[in-house]
Amino acid sequence: MMEKLIITAAISGAEVLKEHNPAVPYTKEEFVREAKSAYDAGASIIHLHVRWDDGTPTQDKGRFEEIINAIKEEVHDVIIQPSTGGAVGMTDDERLQPTELRPEMATLDCGTLNFGGDEVFTNTENTIKYFGKRMIELGIKPELEVFDKSMIDMALRLHKKGFIQDPMHL
Repeated sequence: MMEKLIITAAISGAEVLKEHNPAVPYTKEEFVREAKSAYDAGASIIHLHVRWDDGTPTQDKGRFEEIINAIKEEVHDVIIQPSTGGAVGMTDDERLQPTELRPEMATLDCGTLNFGGDEVFTNTENTIKYFGKRMIELGIKPELEVFDKSMIDMALRLHKKGFIQDPMHL
């Protein structure tokens, strides 16, 4: 018997453009097409960064709602997991906008990342606590984004302090 496996498909990214990969979705129709393709290939979670039709990344609640609703019309049995990463330079409250839609899941980055050059994606301990507390208040299960041991340590520390609840999903 096979073990159960959860596949999360990241169908877009905050930093990737069509010039890097022509399949990166920008329009609502492209997001639906890519989500359906991922679901048909076995994904049960769609990790979602959204964009305006011109490719500009956005955390706009209305744009997330438009794209999530369009995906759910076509793919009924999938969890939509909005990113709270947004793009470098966005405020915490801008990044949290999609959580106001109360999705089942959303991402919670557990540390700061260097994207190359001078791009630093900052996630202080206070930011992570704020996001974790807000997700608890809204009933959202965070997917803990960890890219090195220090981020695992941060997740465990904030779990002990009550900012992240069991079971932890990495």
